[in-house]
Amino acid sequence: MLRAGAVAVMNRFGGNLPTSVEELLTIPGIGRYTAGAIASIAFDARAPIVDGNVTRVVARLFGDDDDPWGRAESLVHACESPRALNQALMELGALICTPRNPSCLVCPLRTQCVAVATGRVDELPRPKEKKATRELNIALYLIRDRRGRVLMRRESGPLMNDLYHLPHGDTSLLTGKPLNATPRQLLGTFRHTVTTRKIEFTVFTADARGIRNRGEYEWIDVSEMSEVPHPSYVRKALRLAQVS
Repeated sequence: MLRAGAVAVMNRFGGNLPTSVEELLTIPGIGRYTAGAIASIAFDARAPIVDGNVTRVVARLFGDDDDPWGRAESLVHACESPRALNQALMELGALICTPRNPSCLVCPLRTQCVAVATGRVDELPRPKEKKATRELNIALYLIRDRRGRVLMRRESGPLMNDLYHLPHGDTSLLTGKPLNATPRQLLGTFRHTVTTRKIEFTVFTADARGIRNRGEYEWIDVSEMSEVPHPSYVRKALRLAQVS
């Protein structure tokens, strides 16, 4: 993402970061929070930043945790300096308006805080509902050509985008069609967690056909593996297969 973002900045913005949130959001790797941080802190633009600390501050300040982005935006449009405001809100949440035992007596917003006035400081923000954990079993295939290169697939979906992965036996984790592979030797298994997914990966050596014209796949030389971006579970699988 860092490299893709740098390329986009060079190609589309002449090497200069854009100042607006809308344009920043078009750069790979920059989401709503990062766009707001760059726009407001670097350029003093009126863009909100909402992290855990800011969410907590505005929830208690307004006595309502339903719309933290909307609340933060109303503050940033009313302030003199978005740069100073956003950094102050983050610091306030980190040092004073803490999750437990907040220092309300020394808080500069005490007289405006609805949560203090109504005795609801400990109730806000309300705990988020935890997403259900999914248990998955996924086969990974270690496929090598005559030169010893490893077949890898570059992901283009929302999860782990632009990273290189070993071919999967199904699509419960990533996008794309499963590779039609013939497992040969079981190399081992390991467990790994990806967001809310608890996965048992089973690693096989395998053979595959019909991949020459499938653009998402590439043959990667083992000596160049460290230069190819791939997630930690792939590193585990490669170590298991004794591929350095």
